[in-house]
Amino acid sequence: MAFSGIAFYCGTGLHPLWWLTWVAPIPVLLVATKIPRKSVFAMAFLAWFAGATNQWHFFRATLQVPVIIVVLFSALPGLVFALDVLAYRGFLRSGSNWRAALIFPSIWVLFEFITARHVWEHQL
Repeated sequence: MAFSGIAFYCGTGLHPLWWLTWVAPIPVLLVATKIPRKSVFAMAFLAWFAGATNQWHFFRATLQVPVIIVVLFSALPGLVFALDVLAYRGFLRSGSNWRAALIFPSIWVLFEFITARHVWEHQL
């Protein structure tokens, strides 16, 4: 969890090292089938949430966004990431390796698409 959180922290935000975002999920995915489901969910959520704290100062001090909104900005993608890891885990444990390989990026791309579309529609 620590490696993933640090990689998300350094790989996202205003000045990211983009390649770290690509490798950040790997440790969580590697242990997803080896520990209980609740632990996998908690580990994935906390890794993303910890990584999202890199924008805390920007949102709070620069933009003066209320704390609850900043927490939601971090928690919602963390929740989707955790559910995505659980979907991956479920397919992998059932022996559907190809589905496991496809479900993780598919869910994340869908989430990003919905988020971008929502933002785009509200800017026009």
